[in-house]
Amino acid sequence: DLKKACDAFGKKNSLKLKSYLYRTLSDVKTAYSNYLSPESKRLIAPALEYVSANFYGNVSNAELAGLCGVSERYLNKLFVSAVGLSVKQYVLSLRIERAKNLLYDPTIPIEEVAINCGFENRYYFTKLFKQKTGVSPARYRKASRT
Repeated sequence: DLKKACDAFGKKNSLKLKSYLYRTLSDVKTAYSNYLSPESKRLIAPALEYVSANFYGNVSNAELAGLCGVSERYLNKLFVSAVGLSVKQYVLSLRIERAKNLLYDPTIPIEEVAINCGFENRYYFTKLFKQKTGVSPARYRKASRT
């Protein structure tokens, strides 16, 4: 149980432990992509490339499916096989990772981090960030400085 593990490490280190565990899970999901057939990797490559370059904007399944020359339904299947996440979840994970990097710089306001990562506002960003990492952006920033 994550809560018990965090308690065992103490309150000060629990944020670092949670962050580490979430990063590890993300790495495992990424490694899962190695099990895709070469043909599937070739088909989904344009979508992965596009999402990586444009995750902060609107990314539609229809547009990605068009880039890959497959149906939206098949694109979703390929995406889940490649990264272990749906397109929407993958985009969100890229946004959260980008936000984590920006939060290391205390001179960038959280509102600006949210906008630069493709979120409509700070409140929605904070809600999703906390949902995905277990801590608010402000607490994440504070923990990253210690």
